[in-house]
Amino acid sequence: MEWILVGLIVAIIVGAQFIIDAMLNGLIPMAFYMEQFVNTSGFGANLDFSPLFSLFFGFGVSLIVLKFLYKGFNVYIGWSDGDPDLDPLSLVTNFLRAMAVALCFSILYDALVTVTSSMIDQTIGVIGDLYAQQSVVDTIVNLISGSIFMALTALILIVCYLILWIQFMMRGVEMFVMRVGVPIACVGLIDNDKGVFAPYVKKFFMNAATVLIQIALVKLSFTIATLGNLFYALGVAFVAMKTPKFLQEFMLQAGGAGGSVVNTIYHASRLYQMAKVAVKK
Repeated sequence: MEWILVGLIVAIIVGAQFIIDAMLNGLIPMAFYMEQFVNTSGFGANLDFSPLFSLFFGFGVSLIVLKFLYKGFNVYIGWSDGDPDLDPLSLVTNFLRAMAVALCFSILYDALVTVTSSMIDQTIGVIGDLYAQQSVVDTIVNLISGSIFMALTALILIVCYLILWIQFMMRGVEMFVMRVGVPIACVGLIDNDKGVFAPYVKKFFMNAATVLIQIALVKLSFTIATLGNLFYALGVAFVAMKTPKFLQEFMLQAGGAGGSVVNTIYHASRLYQMAKVAVKK
C-alpha cells in the first residue's frame, strides 16, 4: 500500500513539472505584465489590451480637466472650497503634474520593473543558480522514492509552489488593473494632499517589493530542494507565501504614521494661512 501511495505522489509531482518550469522562467512577466504573459502562454489568437488602456486614459484625462475647472471655480469664483487668497499657480501646478503623470506613467512603470528585475537578478546571483544545474522535480523524486513521509512532505512542497504560482498570477492581474486605472487615480493630484493617488502609488511599490522577495524566496527554496533538504525548502516556501501579509503590516504602520504627520502639517499650514488673512484684515 505504501508503494502505491508513493507512486501516486511521484506521478503528481512529475505532472507538476510545468509549474516548476514556469516559476523558473516566467515570474517577472507574470507578475508585472499580465497581458504579455497571457498572450505568450496561451494558444490561438492574442488579446489586444491597448484599446482598454486608451479608453481609461481618455476618461482619466477628462476627469482631470473637469476636476481642475470645478476646483478652480469653487475656490476662486464661488469661494466655497479652499482658501481664495492662495496663489492660483499651485492649482495649475497640480493640474500639470496630474497630466504629466497620466501621460508618462507607462515609462515610469517600465523603469520600476527594470529596477526590480535588476535587483531580482542580483539577488538570485547571490543565492546561486544551483537549481539550474539539475532538475528540481528529478531531485525531489529521487529523495522520496523510499519513504511515504518524505513523499508527503514533497507533495506539500509542490502544493506550496502551486499556491505561489497562482499568487504571482493574481499579483499580475492586480498590477494590470491598477495600471489601467492610473489616469483616474491621477485626478487626486489636483488636491494638495494627492487624494487617492498617494496610497495608489504606495500599492505599486508594495507589490514590487512583494514580487522581489517572493521570487528570491522561491529560487532559494528551489536551491535548497536540489541540495536535498525538503524541510527547509518547505519552510522557505511557507515564508514566501506569507510575504504579502508580512510586508503589509510594515507598510500600514508606516503609512499610518506618515498620514498623521501629513495631516498635522496640513492643518498647521491652514491655521497659519487663516491667521495671516485675519492679520491683513
